[in-house]
Amino acid sequence: MRRILIDNAAAALVAVAFALAPGCGDFPSATHLPFPQLRSEDGALLRPLTLVTLVSAGDPDADQLFGFSDALAASDWWKIVGADYALGPTVATARVTGPAITANIADHDVFTYIDNALQASGGAFKNGNSLYLVYLPPGIAVITSSGINTNCRLMAGYNRAFGLKGDNLALVQRCEDNAPIDQLTITASHEILEAATDPTLHGYNAGDMPRSQPWNESVWHSFRLRGRAEVGDLCEGTRWFEGAYVYQRIYSNSAAARGGDPCMPPETHAYYNVSPAQEWFPVEAGATIDVPLHGWTTEQSATWPLSTSVYSSTIGFTTTVPATLLRNDWVMDLQLTAPVGAPSGSFAVVELYSGPNPPIGNDLYHFTVVGAYVP
Repeated sequence: MRRILIDNAAAALVAVAFALAPGCGDFPSATHLPFPQLRSEDGALLRPLTLVTLVSAGDPDADQLFGFSDALAASDWWKIVGADYALGPTVATARVTGPAITANIADHDVFTYIDNALQASGGAFKNGNSLYLVYLPPGIAVITSSGINTNCRLMAGYNRAFGLKGDNLALVQRCEDNAPIDQLTITASHEILEAATDPTLHGYNAGDMPRSQPWNESVWHSFRLRGRAEVGDLCEGTRWFEGAYVYQRIYSNSAAARGGDPCMPPETHAYYNVSPAQEWFPVEAGATIDVPLHGWTTEQSATWPLSTSVYSSTIGFTTTVPATLLRNDWVMDLQLTAPVGAPSGSFAVVELYSGPNPPIGNDLYHFTVVGAYVP
């Protein structure tokens, strides 16, 4: 599921000139914690993928949205990002124009909409390797159990199982009526790769959040308090330009194992991020601790700012980011405060966003996570 908080976080970053020098093969990147290796429990894949794109009648961007799916099928992006996950080089595509959507649609009604559109089109039925990609028209939001997704307050898109054969659906919503095509295609590429690599929810992901004491396991298992960080989630904020379209870069196990930029296709500019001294930190209720963060880059760089988002089991965990900037091998002490009266076992997972404003290169920002818990 792709969230839109990225854009809000990026907009809040301090404007700073960020110049990257030419890369050196022997540049000494600062030491940092390793990124996770995503595992698949059942090996399920949508392979070879059949990508069926559904656009409602009257959508003003129908030609570009259909064109994006066709371009993706033949793209270098697909060949490169799918290599780690054995997705294969080929993608079959189909175009379906569905009935006009004139009111907000409940997520369970999306299933019915797809079935009706497929029957009317006379083809593209479920085969076990299909992904049905639905674009909502301008002004239309999906309604979930958490409420109406107005302006993408919950997410910009999602994917889930569709039928019993292994097929999936993915939904992309415009976050503003006049949302640029780039925003839609970034979200779509994110959801397409997550559906292809984790169609059963037991495929490639970082693992479920533990039922208790998550601090005894990797902090990545508690990603956004639900776990299951997938190949798109871990590279949010990254972009890849190819032809007329913009894609999101995708998490790569092999790239992560090399210790540098974990996202593919590879960026030509330096990768920059922070690394906490450890994954989890204990903090007493009502207390404030310093969380040491090391800046690191893959090439020589200037400085960049940091921002955060906090996900917590108990309301009231907060962070304070120093006004200082980061660079390779510099340390920043992030202040993290636990709420007064927080019971033992309360915890928070903090996302740490490194990113200049304006961006350098293609990416908007890079992020990692750190956790804190009340003993």
